[in-house]
Amino acid sequence: MNQLLLIPIVAFAKLLTLALRASGRGSGTALPGYLVGRYFPFVLDALVSQIPTVVAITGTNGKTTSQTMLSAILDQVPGVKVLRNKAGANLSQGILSELLKQSNAFGRLDFTHAVLEVEEATLPRIASRLQPSIVAVTNLYRDQLDAYGEIDRTEKLIREGIAQCPTAAVVVNGDDPRTARLTQG
Repeated sequence: MNQLLLIPIVAFAKLLTLALRASGRGSGTALPGYLVGRYFPFVLDALVSQIPTVVAITGTNGKTTSQTMLSAILDQVPGVKVLRNKAGANLSQGILSELLKQSNAFGRLDFTHAVLEVEEATLPRIASRLQPSIVAVTNLYRDQLDAYGEIDRTEKLIREGIAQCPTAAVVVNGDDPRTARLTQG
């Protein structure tokens, strides 16, 4: 992919974010990533491939807390620069919006690690593109019944996402029998 193609795309995303904020119609955590992802799907791959270590954190509860704690720990390590989707925009468009926001005008990212909160149903759609070194699963509780019907469906989605990352270390909550099952097979 030609790096020059990223320049106008990043400029568009940054201008759109500024316009949204100035108009009071949003903060730019979703729309820039949605539009860029829809019309220039290669951009996610081009940006995330610049970050050597990606950690994807998923589960029904505790994603933001886990991401915040891990990022704070990594921030204390000399030489480590962490990108995270701190606004909690954990769908594909939110993750891409954050990557666009954090890139420079040339589409370059200067981070050693990305600690990304990823919504459970989004994980199987983007796991192969993120290629995380680590997939962390916080828990699987029934509070997501309104979103996905049955907890078995959520477990299946996360399992599908993990399957796309055969070299990733999988870290699960050992106190949750459902997450512990994700390491089997």
